[in-house]
Amino acid sequence: MKYTFKEHEKNFADWCRNDYPLQLDNGKAQRARDFLKHISAPNFALPLFKHQLESLKRSIYCHEVLQKKDLLLEVVTGGGKTTIIGGMIAYCMIVHDVNKFLVLVPNTIVRSRLIDAFKPDSSLF
Repeated sequence: MKYTFKEHEKNFADWCRNDYPLQLDNGKAQRARDFLKHISAPNFALPLFKHQLESLKRSIYCHEVLQKKDLLLEVVTGGGKTTIIGGMIAYCMIVHDVNKFLVLVPNTIVRSRLIDAFKPDSSLF
């Protein structure tokens, strides 16, 4: 798969260094910055692996700054895709007040695992 983010690396790094500036209204920009700072904090309740945190930040950057609405993340088996999905869902809920999501899965095994992972009593979230 072609790596298409390379052309945005410098601007993305500047965006992170400059406290995640966003052109959002109604307090959304502040909620987005708070979300990004919270998940980056060393004492975050659900510690993220570096690549998970980086995936979340890059996805948010692509969505908010680059205005890309169709994103594809390539994550190796066991790389924590469910956690990344959960992070993006949390971001959309907290920042954009979105409460309904459609997650497409390739088969019933993956569907069952995701259903279990997102149950309220799950230890994952």
